[in-house]
Amino acid sequence: EDITAPLVTANMQTDPSVAPERQDDAVKHNVFAGIDMPIVKGGTVVALFCARFRGHPHAWSQDEIMFLSSLANMMSLVFERQDRHRVESELRVANVMAENANKAKSLFLANMSHEIRTPMNGVLGMAELLAKTELNPRQKTFTEVIVKSGNALLTIINDILDFSKINA
Repeated sequence: EDITAPLVTANMQTDPSVAPERQDDAVKHNVFAGIDMPIVKGGTVVALFCARFRGHPHAWSQDEIMFLSSLANMMSLVFERQDRHRVESELRVANVMAENANKAKSLFLANMSHEIRTPMNGVLGMAELLAKTELNPRQKTFTEVIVKSGNALLTIINDILDFSKINA
């Protein structure tokens, strides 16, 4: 059964395919002919566009069916357009949020680069100055270890920050 096909009834009061409570409503409101056009969104029926004929039974013509079907299709397009606009709006918001997060990350990396490198360069500079002073052999060894370790640490810090900038 095609759920997107219209339901066409010439006499809703006597048609056995019409549910009894709908037959009762038809009698109550003097409705005879009925046509229900599915409004489809994304392959799913989301609503019905209904037309009724009062007073006497009515055989729906192909022109009437096509006209009402066109109206239902237009309603479907409106629903799909609303959904598309909603999704586009959500995407714009998500894009702005992602750009802001990226800017915050870049700012954080720039600050961290300065905050980490500046004191490290100070430690290395002082260690190199210390190495040029009169030191006993043991002190010279300690100072060399400080300079080598500091340079290795600065290289690692620079690599990490450069890698982070590339990903930003």
